[in-house]
Amino acid sequence: MTSSLEKLGKTFSINKGKYEKKLPFPYSFINEPDINYNYRGSLPDIKYYNKITDIKYNKLQTQKVWCLKKETIKYCEQDCKTLYYAIKEFSKEIFKVFRVDISHTPTISSLAFRIFRTKF
Repeated sequence: MTSSLEKLGKTFSINKGKYEKKLPFPYSFINEPDINYNYRGSLPDIKYYNKITDIKYNKLQTQKVWCLKKETIKYCEQDCKTLYYAIKEFSKEIFKVFRVDISHTPTISSLAFRIFRTKF
């Protein structure tokens, strides 16, 4: 699975209400040379977000105080959930089509080999 988490979420319908959506995050804000990692204040400017629309950005402005630590933890937790559900859905699909449990294969190539040996 060589896609971004956002694409994996879309591929496996994780971002369509079944699970929580991938959150926008101001990556560029954290990479500023003089960033205070204990930052609490207003929402970082839209320029710090990648590929975000004005509408999505305006929805983020509901908080009175934006806390970098809290938002980073929330973002990381959501990424973990998205990855977990993507792997879970991938596992279901592989089992449904090939009757192979991916938990016994540590790599995608070993999975392909196991499927080959099972079917041929």
